[in-house]
Amino acid sequence: MIKLLGGYCIKSDRKQFILGQTKKDKAGHTRFKDPRYFPTLQGAVKESIRRLLCEKVADNEITTLLQFTQEAERLNAEFQEIIRPLATVRDGQP
Repeated sequence: MIKLLGGYCIKSDRKQFILGQTKKDKAGHTRFKDPRYFPTLQGAVKESIRRLLCEKVADNEITTLLQFTQEAERLNAEFQEIIRPLATVRDGQP
């Protein structure tokens, strides 16, 4: 399972990527809340950013277009920081 921002995670069933937030059921098993299915990892990551922004608008944490734009840029920058080490590994650098 790949952990993202805001409690979102991505898993796969070998055919597609599944995005959701994890929660424990009564039996103690980890389940995905409101799962969404994607053919690409990129699509799942983009949806996680969209969901985070929607949640902030719904909770009135974002109330202006300027705040929305700033938060979208901040989330994108945070994701870039998360994946930056992957570029180094991909390019063969330690």
